[in-house]
Amino acid sequence: MSYVLVSLTGDEATAANDLFAQWFAKTHPPHAAFHEEHPNHNAVADAVRQAGNALVFGHDGVGSVRGKSLGEPWVDPQTFGQIFSGSRVWVYACDTRSKNLEEDLTSFGRVASGAGVQVFAGFAAPVTAVPPFSTLEALRTPIYQALARGFRAFISGENSAENLKKAVLRGAATGRGAVLAASQIERDIQTLRVLVSPTV
Repeated sequence: MSYVLVSLTGDEATAANDLFAQWFAKTHPPHAAFHEEHPNHNAVADAVRQAGNALVFGHDGVGSVRGKSLGEPWVDPQTFGQIFSGSRVWVYACDTRSKNLEEDLTSFGRVASGAGVQVFAGFAAPVTAVPPFSTLEALRTPIYQALARGFRAFISGENSAENLKKAVLRGAATGRGAVLAASQIERDIQTLRVLVSPTV
């Protein structure tokens, strides 16, 4: 279950995601972790070569992944494919895949896969930022737990989008906060797409 954690920071949304990333890392320590706006490409690539799996949190910046929604890009898809070459990576960011097959041919995930990523999991729609710790615990906890189930399944080797969705959505939702959390998670996770290289 070795993986690299890349949590891009820079604005309120990525700060919320980074709180989740730090929480997840406490129970599932990564091989290496990067919590910054512009992690060094070579350092990330070296860590990924050793771990083979990665989780990346950030913004989709119309053809790039970045820490600030309007900030400087961290990587374009071609560079991303080179950094994560030969690896399995789940990018928790908006619109890194497309629902329409024709549009998906030029999506971030498709280009990154063509540049070397073996398995690319991403979303074909906007994704809600993970609620911060200041949010009511009744809402935050079920979302944290649900996402953690999906990420654990992925870094353990699961490549099926349907199985990853089931891992995230399983478990009873009780209480008003849990029901609200479940609706948010279900809306986001239904757009998950996993692209697996033919060589895998």
